[in-house]
Order: sequence, then structure tokens, then C-alpha cells
Amino acid sequence: MKEFTKTNLDKVGEVFIEEGKIIRKINNEYRNHVKYLFECGFIDELIQKGLFVDSKLIQKENDLFVEHQLLEPIIYPYEWTFSMLKISALKFIEIAEIARKYQIGLHDCHSSNFVFHQTNPVYVDLGSFAYSYFLFPLREYVESYLFPLILWNLGLETTIKYALTWKTIFPVVEFFLIIDPELRKHNLNMITHSLKEKYPVWTPNVDLLSLKNHLEPLKLKITTEWGDYNKEKYDENGNFIITDRFQKIINYTSELCSDCKTAVSLGGNNGAFENELLKKTNIERVIVQDFDSKALEDGFEKYAYRMDGKQIYFANYDLIWTVSHPYWQPPEIRFKSDVLYALALTHHLMLSSGARLNFIFEVFKKYTKKFAFIEFMPLGLWVPGAQVNIPNWYTEEYFQRHFKIYFEIIWREQLEPNRILYIGKLKK
Repeated sequence: MKEFTKTNLDKVGEVFIEEGKIIRKINNEYRNHVKYLFECGFIDELIQKGLFVDSKLIQKENDLFVEHQLLEPIIYPYEWTFSMLKISALKFIEIAEIARKYQIGLHDCHSSNFVFHQTNPVYVDLGSFAYSYFLFPLREYVESYLFPLILWNLGLETTIKYALTWKTIFPVVEFFLIIDPELRKHNLNMITHSLKEKYPVWTPNVDLLSLKNHLEPLKLKITTEWGDYNKEKYDENGNFIITDRFQKIINYTSELCSDCKTAVSLGGNNGAFENELLKKTNIERVIVQDFDSKALEDGFEKYAYRMDGKQIYFANYDLIWTVSHPYWQPPEIRFKSDVLYALALTHHLMLSSGARLNFIFEVFKKYTKKFAFIEFMPLGLWVPGAQVNIPNWYTEEYFQRHFKIYFEIIWREQLEPNRILYIGKLKK
């Protein structure tokens, strides 16, 4: 039985991974409470409504266990899109409404207790249901969801991303110092005391409807460089117009990677190509990574909900200058897949971000188990009609020499004037 990595010890019980399942061994003082959570119907109702991970109670001699379904991949809140955070905020209100009905208390409501299954955030922390009378964690809720969403809605995306990386919260006092500049003229200790009284740690009298009404109008309003990149590639019916280039890559995936089931697309924009990949190949799950949150927001809304049993996920972070939490697994472990796609990406990483090619390939190899589809852009950042302007060292020979260190070349083809596709098999 492998111990599960956690940021903090869970007082309800130790958590382990065993044969693809999460096993929680319940501590003696919480046995009766955990039994009640299941026997009163609370956990069953949450599971039936898709709010809590599939779980069952197991008694083994003198020990009590809870077996949870293992949900993957884990996408952490600081990698979410705006809508992912907003949907999670609304889902926790649903959980609270049910908890109030059963007189179950709540705490530890932070967003890292949700794991996404397609468009649905599923709550996974049994230890959050810790009281036998209803209490709502008001301060943590507004700091975890409402305040970050309000500031993100105002355009403070980078601020919120760092806050979610730190403790998955935006502190109540700092929020109001941003929202209301007049407060900065007053005594900070007095302001802190007043706000902590207004937003107590726990309260039985929270107005859940009011919280919901504050959340529902919030939308992502920011403008980003690549947010509308695929906008002109849809027909009048909203269907993505697949190019010959993308169709060839899909065909090569079917021919060369027929036994592959998972894929990760780095710099995948809104996932339009990856959606077609799922439709037309044996790939069953794809993770779309991109730095542009608006592009991913568009993809999440368009493609995340599927009826074909296949899955597409969206993760927002900087591939090269990745900011992560030291307690949590890095993305190259969580998102490692059978096939890697890095299409029209390396020239941006080299010529715009200043990353060395050997470092880029070191990153790429960590994301793939078998194959890599990587494009080289011989004209660099060139756009049709402009003058070609590339450094002397930026050549295909330079690219190929580094590619061959990490991958065995199994196919090379120039798909467009500024698109040369390399397909490689990972070297062991």
C-alpha cells in the first residue's frame, strides 16, 4: 500500500493508493462520524448528483476504511481557467445545501479539494465533512472562490494565479484594500478586525443564495494575444475547419500510434485540433496545455463536455517558466502521455521566450512515454507578407541535431512553407 502524498496530515484518516484506488484508513475517534456520513444518506446523495467522488465504506476486522475512485489527471487550481474556478464555487454551494439538509458541518472548502472529470468538478475530501451540526466555512469560501473570481473578472489574472499557487486563497483584507482604496487611509488593525468579524471562519447562518447570486454574473473579460487565434477557422455553423496540415498529423497518428490512448498537446491553444484528434483516432484522452487562459477558456466551453466517452482537459500554465507548489506533483508527471504534440511552438519558445533548444527538448521528453510530433518553423516568427528575420544559428540542421538526441526520427515532412513536422520515437 503506497502512502498518498499530502500537503497536510488528515485528522480523519491516513490516505493511501492501492491498486488504482484511494484508500482512507479512518482514525478511531472519527469512525462513528464517518459511518454516519454514509448511513444517513449524505454521501450517497452527493455521489448520485456527481458532487463527490465514488466511495464505499469497508469494515475489515477492527479497522474502518473508505475506498475512493482514483480520478486522473489532477489539474491544480492555479492551472484552471476562469470557468473551472467558477463552476467549482457553484458546486460547493450545492454541497453546502445538501449538508445543511443533513445537518453536516463543513470546513477545508478550498479549491484543491476538487478534481475535474470533463466539465464536472468532483469533491474528493471526506475530511471536510467534520461536524455533526451545520457550519459553513465562510471566510475560506470567499477567499478561495468569490474574491479570486471578482479580481480575475476585473483583469487581475496574474495576481490571482499566484494567489492560487500560494494557498489557493486571496486573503480577505488584501481583497478589500484593492477593491476600496479609501480603506488604505485607515488603521490596518482596525480594518482587519472589522473584516474578520464580517467574514467569520464558520457560521451556521450563511446566505447561500446570496453567494450564488454574486458568482453567476462574473465572466472572463481579459484580452490576450492568442485568445482569438482559432476564431477565423470556424465555418458559419461553428464547426472547426480542419486544414490539410492537421489532417495529415491526424492520419500519421492513426498509422503510427494506433495502440496509443493518451496524448498531451503543449501550446494547444483552444484544443480545436485536439478535439478532431479525439474524433478521428484511437486516442481516448488528451490534455491541452497553453499559456493563454482565454484560449483555454474558449476550449473548455466548446469541447470539455463530450458524449463519446473520450476526455479532453485544459491546463493553463507557462511551459518553460513553470510556477508550481513544492508539495504537489509537477505537470510533466501528472500529464505524461503516450503521445506528445508540440505544433508551431518551438520557434516561440526559442525566439520569443529565449529558451535553449536542449532545455526545450528536456521538457518535452518528460511529457511523453512513446512518441513526439514536433514542428520546426524554418522561417521563425515570420507571417506571410513580412520579411524573414531569423538568427544565423536558427537552422533545421540545428533543430534536427538536438531532436535526435532525445528521439529517433521516424518521419519528416514539410507540411507548409513554415511548418516542418518531425515525428519521433522516445529514446530510452
